[in-house]
Amino acid sequence: MIKNILEYFERTLAEAPEKTAVIDGEREITFAELSGNALALAAQLRRKSHGQIRQPVAVYLPKSIETITSDLGIVYSGNAYMNLDVKTPGQRIANILDLVDPLFVITDGKHQAALSAVWPEDRTVLVDGQIPRAGAEEELQRALEDVIDTDPLCLINTSGSTGTPKSVVLNHRSFIDYTTWAIEILGLRQDDIAGSIAPIVFDHFNYEFCLMLVRGCTLLLIPENYPSFPARLLQFLQERH
Repeated sequence: MIKNILEYFERTLAEAPEKTAVIDGEREITFAELSGNALALAAQLRRKSHGQIRQPVAVYLPKSIETITSDLGIVYSGNAYMNLDVKTPGQRIANILDLVDPLFVITDGKHQAALSAVWPEDRTVLVDGQIPRAGAEEELQRALEDVIDTDPLCLINTSGSTGTPKSVVLNHRSFIDYTTWAIEILGLRQDDIAGSIAPIVFDHFNYEFCLMLVRGCTLLLIPENYPSFPARLLQFLQERH
C-alpha cells in the first residue's frame, strides 16, 4: 500500500524527469529541477530543526514556483506545510503563527520585512537564496521511510469568524484517496495541463498540487485576477491548452 504522496511523486519523476512540472507566467520548471530544489530545501530544514518531523512549517509567499518548491520541500523533510496569504493583514498572520507555532516560516527577500514584524528572523528560511545541497540526496530515503499515510501533509486555516483562525490538519491518506479517485473518474493523463485556479490558502490548491505529484500533469498557475473575468479566463485556457 502507498504510504505517502512522495511515493507517487517518485514514480512521476522516474517516468518524466524533464517534463515541465509547473508553469508560472513566463517561467517553467521541470520535475527533476523541482525535486532537486525541494530536496535541497528539505535538507536545510532537517539541519535547522535537528531532524524534527511531523511538525508544521509555514510558507509566506505569493502563489508561484517558489511556493510549490517550498511545499514539496517541507513534505520531503517529513513535515506539514501551511500556506499563508501575503495579502492578509499582519495581525491575522500573527494570530495564525501564534496559534500554530510552526518550526519555521519560509519566505523570500521581498516579503521578509513584512514577516519580520510578526515573526523572529532566526526562525525564517529564505527560499530565494542559494540553498546548500549537501545532504539532499539522503532526504528522499528518510522521507519515504519516516512518513506514513496518517501523518499530516498540510494545514489549512479557517476564515476565523470568531476572530481567531483555526487550523485544520489534513493527512496524506485523504489526498491519496481523493486524487487517485479524481484521476480515474476524470480520465486524467500525464500529458494533460491542469490549470491551478485556487488560492494557495484554499483546500483545493492542495488537491491541484497533489494532482501534479501523483499523475505528473503540468500545473499551470492561472493569474489570480482571471477568475473575476470569465471571458478572459476562457481565452487564457484556450491559449495555454
